[in-house]
Amino acid sequence: MLLALWAALLLFSARREREASVYKKLLSGELSEAAASPEAEKAGTVPEAEGSGEFYKRLWELHSLNNDMVGWLDIPGTGISYPVMGEGLEGEDFYLTHDFRKDRSARGALYTDGVSSNIIYGHNMKDGSMFGDLDFYKDKEYMEEHGELVLYRLRTPDKITVSKYELVSSFTISEKNFKASAFLSMIKGESREEREKLADYLKRANVVPISEKINDTDKLDFLLLVTCDYSEENSRLFVVANKISQWTKCTKKGTII
Repeated sequence: MLLALWAALLLFSARREREASVYKKLLSGELSEAAASPEAEKAGTVPEAEGSGEFYKRLWELHSLNNDMVGWLDIPGTGISYPVMGEGLEGEDFYLTHDFRKDRSARGALYTDGVSSNIIYGHNMKDGSMFGDLDFYKDKEYMEEHGELVLYRLRTPDKITVSKYELVSSFTISEKNFKASAFLSMIKGESREEREKLADYLKRANVVPISEKINDTDKLDFLLLVTCDYSEENSRLFVVANKISQWTKCTKKGTII
C-alpha cells in the first residue's frame, strides 16, 4: 500500500512538473503543437520580454494556436508569467478547469471574466504555479521588492498594447461578500465613481497599505488579480495594481516597427 502511495506521488509530481513547464515552452522558440504539449522536451531560456521583437511575434504565434488568448501577464521576479485567456466560445468558467491547450487541468489558466478586462482570475496552486505566488503579496516588503507588473494585450492582428502597473495593495474578502452585486460593480471600475469607491475600500480593507501614489483619482486605472485564499475558509485574495504607463507595439509581416 505504501509502495502504491509512493508511486502515485511520483506520478503526480512528474505530471505537475510537465504542466508547469508548458508555459515556458510556449515562449521558447518551440511553438508547434508538439512544443505546446506536456510531452515536449524542456525548453530553452525564455527571452527577455522588454524590447524583444521576437517576443511580440511569438505572442501572435501563440494566439494562432488558441485564439481565446487575449494577452500575457508577467510579474518580474516571481513565478507568474502566463498567457491570459478570454471567455471564448466555451463560457467564462472554461479556463477554470482547462489549460491553454484546452486540455482538462487542475491548474486551469489565467483568464478574464469576459466582461471586465481589468480582472484576471487564476488558481492558487500549492506548488506555487499559476497565482500561487500571490500569497507573498500579503507582505508589504515583498510587494515593494516585486512591485512591477506588465500586461501585454493583443488588440488587432498588428497591434499589442503594453501596460506597466505598480502593485499597490492586497486584501482578502469572504466568498459571500465577493459575490455581492455592489462589490462586483465596484471592482469592475467602469466609471470614475466606482474607481474612487474601490480606492476608498482599499484604504480601509487592505492587507497591505495602499500606495500614496494613487491618491490622484484622475489617474486611477486598476488591474485586479484574484485567487482563492486558504488562510480563511471560502475567501478570495485580491492583489491590486495601478497603471503607470502604456504604449503600443505595431507588428507588420513578422517584424516590429
